[in-house]
Amino acid sequence: MLACALGLAACSGEVDEAVVDGSQAVNSAGKMVDESRAEALQESADEALTDERLEEAPDPRPVRTGLAGTGADACGGYGEIRQGGGESKGEDMRVQVRHSPNPEGREIDLLKPATPVSICESEGEWLGIVFAGPDQTLSECETGAAIAQAQDYAGPCRSGWIERRLVDLMAG
Repeated sequence: MLACALGLAACSGEVDEAVVDGSQAVNSAGKMVDESRAEALQESADEALTDERLEEAPDPRPVRTGLAGTGADACGGYGEIRQGGGESKGEDMRVQVRHSPNPEGREIDLLKPATPVSICESEGEWLGIVFAGPDQTLSECETGAAIAQAQDYAGPCRSGWIERRLVDLMAG
């Protein structure tokens, strides 16, 4: 399947090995493949590479709240995204939020410096955080309220994982 998607169209039975160079393709016999077929082969190859990267990415890991025990705040810490800690994404230096505590985890959001975050858990060099979405404030995230037992954060705000070195701890 992957070989087929990477430009080997033998799986379809229509052409043998195909070489794609953007607008045209040539089969192993040196015959031109029409432009629409070349585009289909390129799309198939692109999809296979995307699928392969997703397969290699670690599984999503929800951020857990209430880990400090009964009666404690859902998240025990507060911090802000460190100035100058992110990567250049457009005009601002932004920090990547990932779906798991792993540098290979899928990027799910970008946070600007000084963005406030609730720190709910840690795993190695990673922090499980909750942060406000557009048109929200951190106080709306309900991380300062006591909860009865540990659970995955389910909203109303966003959550994910960030490298510990990118957060300035303010409380907790």
